[in-house]
Amino acid sequence: MADSVSRPDILSALKIPAEIRADAEALIARSAGAVWQRPGLSQDRRSLMSLSTLGALGRWDQFRVHVGMALDNGLTRLEICEVILQLGIYAGMPAAVSGFQIATEVFAQRDA
Repeated sequence: MADSVSRPDILSALKIPAEIRADAEALIARSAGAVWQRPGLSQDRRSLMSLSTLGALGRWDQFRVHVGMALDNGLTRLEICEVILQLGIYAGMPAAVSGFQIATEVFAQRDA
């Protein structure tokens, strides 16, 4: 879902100072878009990798955004939870606990 990188809801979730917002959004959309448009991996696999990487690095703001993108890219809630469980083994249970908390919040927002 290459368009997801430049969707206004994804970019608006980023906290960027107004003075540089337009340029930063354009740069992010171009660079991330170039990767997400590549044919080598499906969008759902890219989402799996993004969640794993962001969770392992503790980038929780971006993890939250990517949980929503993963759902949009066709991952099920169970698949997202499995990624988070796997994250706990390789990045530590505190990472999994944070991931589960965020996923629960995103799922609840989707249900509202």
